[in-house]
Amino acid sequence: MLPMCLWTAFAVMTKPARWSSSSRPVEMGGELLPPAQLADMKRTVPVSADVEPIWPGGRYGLGLARRPLPCGGSYWGHDGGDAGYITGTGVTDDGRRSAVVSMSSALGDSPDHALRQQRAADTLVQHALCGRPAGR
Repeated sequence: MLPMCLWTAFAVMTKPARWSSSSRPVEMGGELLPPAQLADMKRTVPVSADVEPIWPGGRYGLGLARRPLPCGGSYWGHDGGDAGYITGTGVTDDGRRSAVVSMSSALGDSPDHALRQQRAADTLVQHALCGRPAGR
């Protein structure tokens, strides 16, 4: 089921598996964008102080966020959510690994719950990109 919403927080409407396979060339390989445009998207600034607790160490470019990995290095993504869904994404710098987590935001009934759910999604994405099972 695809979430249909008026505001495209995820910026694309697609299925998680399709996003995972198509995001690698967009974010890392430069196959869909000229290299200069991809370089512009990857030119980042630190996230604001109010976003830092959500994306620790994060940097933001033109539609792409760069975040550190617990195993070293960093990854690129564009998270979003609306109309009852949250989607967390990531692609490693070298483009060899990608991950997408899409879930209901029904537990996000308070700022604390929403932050805990975001952190859980981030952990799943990061563990997939680091090549280790969650919880280890």
